[in-house]
Amino acid sequence: MKLDFENEKVNRLLIKYAVPSIIGGLVFALYNIVDRIYIGRGVGTYALSALSLTFPLFNIIAGVTAFISVGATAKIGLKLGERKKNEAEKILGNVFSIFFVMSIILTILGNIYLDKLLYFLGANETTFSFARDYLKILINVLFFMLFPFGLIGLMQAEGNPKKSMIAGLIGAIANLLLDPLFIFYFNLGIKGASLATALSNILVALFVIHHFTISKKRNLTLKKENLVLNIKLVTEVMKIGISPFLRKIATSITILVINKSLINYGGSSSVAVLGIIDTISSIIFIVIMGISEGAQPIISYNYGAKNYKRVKETISKALIISFIIGTIALISVYYSQNYIIYLFTKDIKLEKEIKDALIIYMLMTPLLGFHTLGVNFFQAIDRSSIAVFLNLFRKVFLLIPLIIILSKFFGTIGIWYANPLSDFISTFVTFYFLKREFKIFKIYNKIS
Repeated sequence: MKLDFENEKVNRLLIKYAVPSIIGGLVFALYNIVDRIYIGRGVGTYALSALSLTFPLFNIIAGVTAFISVGATAKIGLKLGERKKNEAEKILGNVFSIFFVMSIILTILGNIYLDKLLYFLGANETTFSFARDYLKILINVLFFMLFPFGLIGLMQAEGNPKKSMIAGLIGAIANLLLDPLFIFYFNLGIKGASLATALSNILVALFVIHHFTISKKRNLTLKKENLVLNIKLVTEVMKIGISPFLRKIATSITILVINKSLINYGGSSSVAVLGIIDTISSIIFIVIMGISEGAQPIISYNYGAKNYKRVKETISKALIISFIIGTIALISVYYSQNYIIYLFTKDIKLEKEIKDALIIYMLMTPLLGFHTLGVNFFQAIDRSSIAVFLNLFRKVFLLIPLIIILSKFFGTIGIWYANPLSDFISTFVTFYFLKREFKIFKIYNKIS
């Protein structure tokens, strides 16, 4: 691993680690994409709206996962860079135990408060039953949803990017096959989509457990003695993970605000529009995030090894790549939007609403990587306070006020414009912090 992270060309390393991460992320995105396509075309607009209403809840679950996994990924990379494999394996064991405990707590709370939660999220008489049917199954298999998402990142950190990609492929292929089987053949509707997602996640979880316990290609081993929680270790992991956790919570709050604003100004159909747009934009975001996740173990390892020049080179090249990809993506969506929209709906009115909003919402896609990579960079080098600020600044201090203000003056069109305006401003703020950190690296290099 030393020769890999320290001496191999950064371009090759980014490709080696980013490509499997991107593929793995896109594969996981297929869960939502496939569900939306089948539900939108096979069950209807109300079911699609109900699915969109569950976004904030799943973002919270993803935030809980990131609270542990992102911090653990960064810490493992730093420990391996410091040649402390035993400590890295302690982190792995503690992560497993935390997810097990968290899943039990969230399952109990979810079953008790499900109905109240759905009404809080904005469900009404037309969407409540669909949303409840979808969530009821998934709440009871939360461990198998938390665990694979949480530990796939650790495969990257230990030097197994291809295995993380395979894990994602297993889940996506299973979901792709099971969705039409349950929704159409067994006529289970939205329950079928939920059941397909649940079974797919179980398969991924079993694969991940096999890797860290039995596979000969593992670099870290899940050991019984490391399952006992170490409070100091957990605190260190959570300190880094607080940033992605707050990002997910902020995203959930933002989606909740957007959903309620859309219901006020455009009705349930506008919520369905947001769901489809989010699905399309999330594909691009996953690619950008894949570059960021691919860069993270390289950054963490070399920062732990005090190779600051290599850290700067990695983040700089990743930023350039993300800008190019974001620009290509925006142009591609603009010229193929009719074909994309057709996949999700047969409703002509809904198609028009999507066309009016799609390009506006995604206008600043070329700049998306600056904020995403900036946040992950500060997480990777254990500067969580800056990462937390950048996440909260974009979502809480910018986007939510913009949604509230612009919607009052311009209605739904103002809601769509709030997103690119927030991205534009946050890009410059992130750039300021990166530039300041690079100056610190120059000082470190002179001292050493």
